[in-house]
Amino acid sequence: MLDLLRFVAALMVFAYHTLNAYQWGGELDRDSLVWYGWLGVQLFFIISGFVICMSSWGRTLSEFFTSRAVRLLPAYVVAVLLTSTVLLIWPTPEGSPRSLDVLANLTMLQGFMDLPNIDPVYWSLLVEVKFYLIFAIVVHAGVTYRRVVLFCAVWLTASLLAQAGKSDLLTAIVEPRFASYFVAGIALYLMHRFGPNLLLWGMLGTCWVLCAISLHGQVALGVSFGEPVRFHVALVIQTLIFVVMIAVALGWLDWIRWSGLTLLGALTYPVYLLHVQLGKVTVEQLRDRVPHGLLLAGIAVGILVISFLIHRLVERPATPWLRTRLRASFDQVRERH
Repeated sequence: MLDLLRFVAALMVFAYHTLNAYQWGGELDRDSLVWYGWLGVQLFFIISGFVICMSSWGRTLSEFFTSRAVRLLPAYVVAVLLTSTVLLIWPTPEGSPRSLDVLANLTMLQGFMDLPNIDPVYWSLLVEVKFYLIFAIVVHAGVTYRRVVLFCAVWLTASLLAQAGKSDLLTAIVEPRFASYFVAGIALYLMHRFGPNLLLWGMLGTCWVLCAISLHGQVALGVSFGEPVRFHVALVIQTLIFVVMIAVALGWLDWIRWSGLTLLGALTYPVYLLHVQLGKVTVEQLRDRVPHGLLLAGIAVGILVISFLIHRLVERPATPWLRTRLRASFDQVRERH
């Protein structure tokens, strides 16, 4: 079910970016739910909290690092190189990427160096990486119910202090705008693994309130850019996301089974990495020559095909190769201490 939700989140973000009215030079209905597709990123963050807590249980720090590296890096490196090549051949109004920016983006650390992202969606990967680095503290100590609950309480407290004290350093570390989404995902996984209780419901409810407050700021930002988004609509959608994730955590959706869901989940990450710039270039080059409906369908199919090829030709062979060599590297570290 999580694979399906990942794909739905990717479709939400795809629709938000690809159907952008300004990009097509036309008008999009001001009441269209497409304007709220960016909430797919919030769904990604909640799922990430759920999955990271699940996948780190019983793992060492090196195993945790290895699992994250083999999941994120192969498709990401190919996406950076492919997107950079396309932008060099067909520059957008923002111009072509600099060589320095491409090199920095290949490390996934460009956000720490205040360098631009080759693709705008990479900003969320920086938030994810920070989450991994913070949660690595728990993994190093050993993931247990008590330590995870304590981690959630400390992270939420730190995020509140960062905002109250207007600390730029603490804000940069704990990401107060999005911490509550990850913690919500963690609380949901604890419900899934150990069963719900008042403490976990209270934690999840607190996260919902903090997410709503964060959402208000995100809606205000969208309005400042001219997007016709309304807080109450965004809040309803975000609340539905919470409800669906609660249903997943409590097993209410376990009846949804289809072998193709695994493939959809595998395609989600490449689709997310590729769709903005490749879609934008395609629209700019063809919107005056191809009917818009046909062009949109072509972009969707094209992104899915490229994503499938990356999954089959890059991720599948690279994952075992990278995992084996990272494990050997960590074994050498332990042997030569």
